[in-house]
Amino acid sequence: SIAPEMLWPLLIALLGFALFIAAVTVMRMKNEIIRREYHRPWVKEMVQSAKETNHAV
Repeated sequence: SIAPEMLWPLLIALLGFALFIAAVTVMRMKNEIIRREYHRPWVKEMVQSAKETNHAV
């Protein structure tokens, strides 16, 4: 058995790590969709809009 003083930080750290992995996965999926669809008009519009406002896509 593990002491509660160690269990709760461990569970919180595991939850944080899982959320981090989920966020990275979503960002990678977004980038992969954009890479595969680079020739589509909606991607070109998004890139042009990002260039005009100096934001990353």
